Amino acid sequence: MTRPEPGADRTARALRDRGHEPVLMPMTRIISLLSDNAGLNQIGASAYSVTSANALECWQSKGIGALCLKRPIYTVGKRTAGAAHAAGFSDVRVGAGDGARLAEKLIADTQAARISFSAATPLVYVAGRTRHPDFEARLFAEKLPFKLVELYDIEKISYSTDIFLQQLRDLEQGSVLLYSTKSAEIFFDRMERAGLFKKLKDLRFLCISESVANAVPLQFAGQTEVSAKPDEDNLLMLLG
Repeated sequence: MTRPEPGADRTARALRDRGHEPVLMPMTRIISLLSDNAGLNQIGASAYSVTSANALECWQSKGIGALCLKRPIYTVGKRTAGAAHAAGFSDVRVGAGDGARLAEKLIADTQAARISFSAATPLVYVAGRTRHPDFEARLFAEKLPFKLVELYDIEKISYSTDIFLQQLRDLEQGSVLLYSTKSAEIFFDRMERAGLFKKLKDLRFLCISESVANAVPLQFAGQTEVSAKPDEDNLLMLLG
């Protein structure tokens, strides 16, 4: 499993509950970019949006202001919605699983007067430095006022070839869960550099979305499967 902390342990427990024995091999780690929460909490937002639970967890670690918690928050899917509720938000509006569809929900809400934004009271997009562009691109196209606040970055984790070999021996004919395009790119790049592609011939590559699957080399296309919806519940269903 290539998912980084803080979600990796949670996913590992879910896999064990389903009768699987997970092999943890995160490709990245999360690094907070905020020294405190003051700047974020003082922004005059009409609402917030998050496309990753990591953003909420980083924000919560610094403390989310009481006034922020009273604002609506738009989340990309069920897992981010759960993280928003756990953080104390009460008005949580859930998207359909990816950034483009979350943007469509926001646009629909503005058109139906369920929310409004201006330069003085924008949507505040709480995100990581590395992210998929679809959400912002759709907001730009619609000219919806928003402010980006980057809370975290993603750093590669280095492994020796020996560790990769050991992990692959443990996997045997198992499955590799790929949660992000970046993790998939790093995984296959390192396998190729270490000359280990031949060790991957009996593995399944289970991808949370089409964009992640596009990062899998073509030679493994026949071993690649995509979740019916871009969320973890549907991804784990591919395991059977």
